[in-house]
Amino acid sequence: MAISEAQRNRIKEQLRNRRKTREFKAPKFPEMEEMGLTKAILREVKKLKDITNDVLIPELERLTEHKGERFDIQFKDLAGVALTAALVAMMKSRFYGESIDPNTEPRQTLFTSAIRRMVSPFLNRVKEKTEAQFVQEYERQTGTKPLPRQLDVDEFVKDSLQANVSLIKTIPSQYFDRIKTLTEQAVRQGKLSRDLRNEVEELTKSTRNRAKLIARDQIGKLVGNIEEARQRKIGVTHYIWRTKRDGRVRSFSNSDGYSDHKRLEGTIQKWSDPPITVFRGKRAGERNHPQQDIQCRCWPQPVYDEITGIPHKDTTEARKKQAA
Repeated sequence: MAISEAQRNRIKEQLRNRRKTREFKAPKFPEMEEMGLTKAILREVKKLKDITNDVLIPELERLTEHKGERFDIQFKDLAGVALTAALVAMMKSRFYGESIDPNTEPRQTLFTSAIRRMVSPFLNRVKEKTEAQFVQEYERQTGTKPLPRQLDVDEFVKDSLQANVSLIKTIPSQYFDRIKTLTEQAVRQGKLSRDLRNEVEELTKSTRNRAKLIARDQIGKLVGNIEEARQRKIGVTHYIWRTKRDGRVRSFSNSDGYSDHKRLEGTIQKWSDPPITVFRGKRAGERNHPQQDIQCRCWPQPVYDEITGIPHKDTTEARKKQAA
């Protein structure tokens, strides 16, 4: 959906007396929304840990009679696996708010609805904040504002919501699977109950780290997807790849030789043809636009030259760089 001829004429009129092109301002990442989503997901992780401490650990410590003793051999041989399954089912029932027996998997109906209510406000605020930045920068560069229909990205917010729900649902699912495995191993191997408690602590830490990764990565992907949508809706076909230009920019030297975003800095890319960002490993050959790769912090500076009719100095420099 390119801009209309009337829009193009208004832009030319607004820029008639402009002597120099203006510097582009890098958009601000919605840090507050990422932090809010992270905290919300971490509250669910805390619930998992609390339920484990309330249900699983006390029962296993009771069976060993003393916290420092190894699991009783009779418990190991006769009832260990069955009891573990029953305890994990009890934990799932409390977490999901459902009645579950050891042979039944939770439907997660209530949990899914709760996640949607939890995630939606953050994604909507990301949409609003990025739209405000987009409109402001578009007006700085063209002297006009885009039409409301050119800013509509609701479909991408809906897709992001579904992706978030799907990923967050895997957090308790994987946690309970791991808890079941750890407990069964502890029973079979006669581990100390305090050793199991330590393993649960490590599991909680890794689960928290994964929750943080999901929040950061999904907010970033939403930002990248809606930026692409808005640019393409106003007729932008190319962008200049921009990095944060710091030591954390992904390159062969700091990404285990797999990815390289640093080499893309200042190059012109087509929205219809994303560049290769991963060169080795299982994901070799993977193509991404800015912020579509895992935890990518880059951003696409739009090439407005065709819209404004004025060659931007950054576009000229980028073409010279690529020609060289």
